[in-house]
Formats: sequence, structure tokens, C-alpha cells
Amino acid sequence: MKKLAVIFAVLPFSAMAQTDAGLELMSAISNSREKCSNISADLDSIRKLVGAETAVNAVGTVAGVGGVVSGVAKQQADIKIAKAMGEKSKIESIRGRLQEQELSAENQDALQKFADIDFNLSKIESDLNKVFVHVDMGKYRQQNTMADKLDKQESTADKRIAENQHKSDVLGGVRTGMFATNTATNVAGAVMSSKATVDATLDEKVRACLGSMQALETAHNRMRFEDGENADTDLLNIAENALEKCGQYKNINMTSINKLSKGSMITGSVGAVTGAAATIASIVGTSKKVSNIDFMTEEGQKDAKKFDNANMASNALGGVTAATSLVSTALNAKQVKDVKQIITVAEECEGALH
Repeated sequence: MKKLAVIFAVLPFSAMAQTDAGLELMSAISNSREKCSNISADLDSIRKLVGAETAVNAVGTVAGVGGVVSGVAKQQADIKIAKAMGEKSKIESIRGRLQEQELSAENQDALQKFADIDFNLSKIESDLNKVFVHVDMGKYRQQNTMADKLDKQESTADKRIAENQHKSDVLGGVRTGMFATNTATNVAGAVMSSKATVDATLDEKVRACLGSMQALETAHNRMRFEDGENADTDLLNIAENALEKCGQYKNINMTSINKLSKGSMITGSVGAVTGAAATIASIVGTSKKVSNIDFMTEEGQKDAKKFDNANMASNALGGVTAATSLVSTALNAKQVKDVKQIITVAEECEGALH
């Protein structure tokens, strides 16, 4: 009697006129409504978390790719610096040799012709011994413009060194900042992934909802059999709609959300480690200006190799961490899709019971 009193209290007044089969179906509908409620709300919180994680990882991907692009551009600038410094060394070497020698009388004409041709450092170096025996700098400056050309070429080399060093410094700083950002997003993404999971409570709710469908189907069949043409069509329609919509939970794999979450957490963790290593390598690679390295000494050669290796390592590691962010973003997108699919089932199920 107590159970009937509760049913009558929560169901429409028409329940008073129901048969036993009708009352059983009403009770089954009420039970399913209780078991299947609020599942969509619980899933929506997961959807929002995964959506935020997707945005974070997308930012990480952009930062990682940007860091790699900046790193490659920095290496190109460093190569230009080294090339200009090599040209400057050749110029200084030629100037030194000119100052130590004096032009012989028989080669006056040859020098004048040589000075008038297109300025070419390699040509000067290869032909210098053929043309010059000794240079009198006072007479030399009066007779040709080669020294002026050397000065101009050196000034151009200095300008290229300064411009590319500034570019290298800026790009190195940008690369370090972007790799640091990418590392932070990977850490944040990994933390979010660990939370964007279906817990036992939510899984039990879905199972309970599916379990209530069995009682609902039994009550529905009884009413159709016992009441026949006199059966309450409204109740039958509610039951049939609920059985169809809520029955879709059978086709849902709740564990896929957790698997995707675990995959994203793992890739995010890997990205965080490689991102940190890329950031450190970038700092090492930008700790000394290429223009301050003396390539003519053994120590300078070692320094150049050290910084070049650090820059290459930073770019390579940055590529890995950018790739992990991209993978995490893809996993998040799949996770969002799966969560939305389950939410759709939940909303249609809850709608069918109300």
C-alpha cells in the first residue's frame, strides 16, 4: 500500500484509473526516469574538460611548431654570420699580405688591370703571389683602389654580421619561449587528461539505466498483452520511446573515453619531458653569440661545435614535443567526439522519459 501511495503522489491523476498492468508500467517508467537522470550533466563536465584540454594542446602544437621554425631560421642566420666572418678573415689576410709587400715595377700594369676587374676574394687569394712581389702602400693607394674595395667589403661583412647576429638573438629568444610554452601546455594537458575520465559512479549510473530497461520492457509487454486495445497508448508510447533511446547505451563503449584519456596523458607527459629538454638545449645554444666565437682557434672551433650541436638538438627535441602536442590534440578531438555521442544518447534517453 505504501508503494502505491508513493506512485499516486508522483504520477498524474490518470493513474487512479489504471489497471494493474498500467500501474506496473507507470512504476517501471518512474524507476527508469530515476535511474537514467543526470547522466548527460555528468558527461557534460567531462566534455568541457576535454574541450579545454584540446584548446591547450592546440596552443602547445602551435608553440612547438613555431619554436622549430624559429630554431631553423636561427641556424640559417648563424650560418650567414659564420660565412661573413670567414670573408672578413680573408680580407684581413689579404690586407696583411699587401702591407708586407711592395709592388715590382714590371707588374705595375698587371696590378692596375687586376684592380679594375670585379672584386673577388677567392681570385685575389689565388693570384696574389703571381701579381705582387712587394707593395709600397703609399704608391699602391695612389695607383689603384683595391685597398678601398677591401675596406668596403669588410664594412659590408661587418654589417651582415651585426644584422644576422641580431636576428639570431631574437629568434633564439623566441624559440626558447615557445618551447617553454609548449612544455607548460603538455604538462597542463597531461593533468587534464588524468581527470577527464569516466569514474565508477558514472559507469554504474549507465549500467543501472540499462538495467531498468529490462523491467520497463517486461511491464510494457504485460500491458500490451493484458490490456490489449484498452491499453493506455500514452504510457506505451513513453515506454517504447524510452526503450529505443535508452537502449542505445548498449552500443556505447564507455571505456573508450578512459583509453583515449590515458593515451593523451602519456603523450602529454612525453611532450613535457622533451619540451623541457628542448628549452634547456635552446638556452645553451643561445648562451653565446656566434659573432664572438674565434673560429681561427681550436677553442673557438670547439665552442662553435658545442653551440651548433645544442641548436640542432633543441630543434630536434622541439619537433618531437610539437608532434606529441599534435597527437594529444587528435586524441582529444576523438575523445570529445565520443563524449558528445554518449551525451546525445543520454539527452535523448532522458527526454524520452520526461
